[in-house]
Amino acid sequence: MKFSTLLWIARWSLVIAGVGLSATAVLAENTEPSFEPRFIDVNGIRTRYYDIGKGEVIVLVHGSGFRGSASADLWAPVFPYLSKNFRVVAADKLAAGGTDNPKDDKDLNIHGEIRHTFEFIQAMKLDKIHLVGQSRGAGLALFLAHQNPSLVKTLTLVNSNTAAPVYGYDDLRRARALAACGKAGSFEYYICTIRTFSYTPDNVTPNFVAITKALDETQKSVDSKRRKAALGSDEVEFSEWKAGVLEQIRQRGLLKMPILLYWGQNDPTAVLEQGISLFDVLGINNPNVRLMVINQAGHFPFREYPAEFSHDLESFIKKQQTAQ
Repeated sequence: MKFSTLLWIARWSLVIAGVGLSATAVLAENTEPSFEPRFIDVNGIRTRYYDIGKGEVIVLVHGSGFRGSASADLWAPVFPYLSKNFRVVAADKLAAGGTDNPKDDKDLNIHGEIRHTFEFIQAMKLDKIHLVGQSRGAGLALFLAHQNPSLVKTLTLVNSNTAAPVYGYDDLRRARALAACGKAGSFEYYICTIRTFSYTPDNVTPNFVAITKALDETQKSVDSKRRKAALGSDEVEFSEWKAGVLEQIRQRGLLKMPILLYWGQNDPTAVLEQGISLFDVLGINNPNVRLMVINQAGHFPFREYPAEFSHDLESFIKKQQTAQ
């Protein structure tokens, strides 16, 4: 299987206006309805989420985690596009945004996030979903699909260190990129991260900043000691666990659903080489894996080019349905 036959290169210059947000709702500019957040109990965890549109279900999983500023509102620019033809469900992850912290610190890790997301999907009575994750959320989506393959019709992974094999010195590369962002964990650091990792920093709109700050101020933050568990007991443990999962997938071809890897060419942290490495792992035993590379886009291509991303995702889903 040649990589060249499965690599789609998209080179667009389309610039779309950002989606306006407020502290209590996500309001899509240029559309009539406002998108109001809802809440559901997920095994005792009050979970904040959006549920928009009708049709087959797309579940969006945001990146970052364990801070009030990280939330499903990151996906807001694609809501008005995807909800035209799909039911779009996007929740704040465990201990992020408006979702409660876990009752036990042992769940402050990727495994706790996976379990909470799966239980959220069950609580919502969703089945046969199109699962989409970005960054840390893409790692969550990949591992959830690995554990529950019958649940996922298609899997889309966007710019993710967490999902992809290690390439070079990931931590050093990230640290250098964020050197000017100040203290990690703060609201200002989170906003600076999005700007720094974007090719077009103006995707961080004033309204997005406002709702992010409101969530950060109202959510009881997880302190730094508790957040040490964010990737397992330590980075080495998580890296070894992830390597084992990827090797299982590579050797045994465990993920058979159609998979789209969607990568910004100019991401300074989850570099394109990682996307290609992940493609090699997932595609060796699965002919339905595609890699799309978006030129002049960073870590958040769905925010930089929401109309293009939504069109590409919908086209991928429809093409796979036609092939079946």
